[in-house]
Amino acid sequence: MAKITYFYAEDNKQSSAAFLQLPLFHRLVEFFLKHEGQRIILRKLKAAFPEADSLDQLVENLVSAKLLIRNDRNYQLAFPIYTEEQVLLLPKVRTSDLASLKLIANAKGSLFLGEILWYYFFEKTPTYFFGLTADAANHYPCYERQEFANDDLSFVSISKKGQEPLTLPNYFNQLTRNDQNPIFTNLLEHIGDVNPSYFMQQAKRIIKQAQKHRSVSQKPNIFLESLLTTGIVKVIDGSLCMNVPNERRAEVQLWRSAFEETMASIFHFEKQQQLNQHQQILFRTQLFAELMTASEQETFAYILFG
Repeated sequence: MAKITYFYAEDNKQSSAAFLQLPLFHRLVEFFLKHEGQRIILRKLKAAFPEADSLDQLVENLVSAKLLIRNDRNYQLAFPIYTEEQVLLLPKVRTSDLASLKLIANAKGSLFLGEILWYYFFEKTPTYFFGLTADAANHYPCYERQEFANDDLSFVSISKKGQEPLTLPNYFNQLTRNDQNPIFTNLLEHIGDVNPSYFMQQAKRIIKQAQKHRSVSQKPNIFLESLLTTGIVKVIDGSLCMNVPNERRAEVQLWRSAFEETMASIFHFEKQQQLNQHQQILFRTQLFAELMTASEQETFAYILFG
């Protein structure tokens, strides 16, 4: 079966990602799609996957996660898989909305895309989970937001789904997955599996120095090297400088309030078009992708602090 691209909400990101890492999950989805409209009981699933010792547990977990519906011993998928034909029927982004958002994005930059649009489009929304067939997904370049944060500091990156650019959120995420992507070789040499809390303490100190354009110390510093490697800071004429946008979290909250009316106009259009929840996410994904294309960026990073 062709590859399916999945979309899921931030509030169930961890559990959704865990399911998607299981080959048996994808085989189950294929089986349900192939036998759509038929009565599928647990005995039929066991007959189809006799070697899958974890089948019972996975089925129970999927029911608990509301990704499978169980009714009178019958099972069916609880989420849709959209085809190319179905997504092409969705409304296109209004020219007026795209033009106004481009103006704002040009003025505010990546922080507007990552903290305002992303918040309203994908975070401030009920839980969702659905898929697109490969041909349908070609119409919707999908981006994902990664964050490595504590109470004082957030490293944020946004990139196309399936890519893994050299950013700190991606690095620490791959450490938790125990991956060995060659792109992170230099970071592994500098900081290895450093304690995340200790890293944040050291990074905060260096970023404060960069914000004040302090002179670079001649003493070797693995934490500084990691921030240079990932492009967070840079050195100009012997002085340490910021190389990515950075803003206080409190200021971002003010921006969100200021743009609430702009977002309301877009959401009103969605209601006029009678889009369901999943279709709304696809519509917003299309708009976000067009703005990313207009910004001539496939990936970007920034910092929030305070």
